[in-house]
Amino acid sequence: MDKDTSTVKLHDQDDKVIKKREISNQPNMSQPNGRDQSKQKVYNGLAQKTVQELASYQKRMVEKGSKRIFFRRQKRSNRPPPPVPDHEKSSEQLEMERVQKQKDVLDYEDKITYSSRYFDDIYEYRHVILPLEIARWLPHHGLMTEEECRALGVSQSVGWQHYMVHAPEPHILLFRRERGFLEKYPELAEKMKEEQEAKKKEKEEELINARARDESMTALSESSNAKPDAFVPEKP
Repeated sequence: MDKDTSTVKLHDQDDKVIKKREISNQPNMSQPNGRDQSKQKVYNGLAQKTVQELASYQKRMVEKGSKRIFFRRQKRSNRPPPPVPDHEKSSEQLEMERVQKQKDVLDYEDKITYSSRYFDDIYEYRHVILPLEIARWLPHHGLMTEEECRALGVSQSVGWQHYMVHAPEPHILLFRRERGFLEKYPELAEKMKEEQEAKKKEKEEELINARARDESMTALSESSNAKPDAFVPEKP
């Protein structure tokens, strides 16, 4: 057999040779790019219509792949950096932050959202959503004590524990406490109510004093920055 020809065996569904055909191994230069159409993939046992459908499908996939846009997957949001520790701040900065924190808590504590309670067999749960003006004063990104929560304006009955932190949303505080806690410890609830009222009055007094100091400092700075009156010599 000539080196430029080869034999192609066509098989049916039972893998039996039904026909032999000799084709040329030399490229047909009449075809575009010198490709030999006889060397294309042969679909055995398929109707001509099915072969055409597969060819058109492959063509569409090639065109679609050339136009495909690859999107970079977004990275997970990282936890914000921890606050600067107090020992690295000056005394003036600490005092300014303390006054500003008290002012923000008193101004925005009405915007704190408290969810309704939900239960399981052991605990009752609730979540508290802080406004961003108060959330920026979070002391850290871990579990907070009851005193730290109340310092941020969270006002709720006694016994709630901050038990979980959701890193992407640190301003949402998750609380739980034992079911029937107030019925078991009524004296703690009464004591906590009295302490809350006393602390609230103390905070209001501190805020009034801080605002008075700010106003006096502002007036003093304005008077020091004021331009002196022009000198007018006395007439002889």
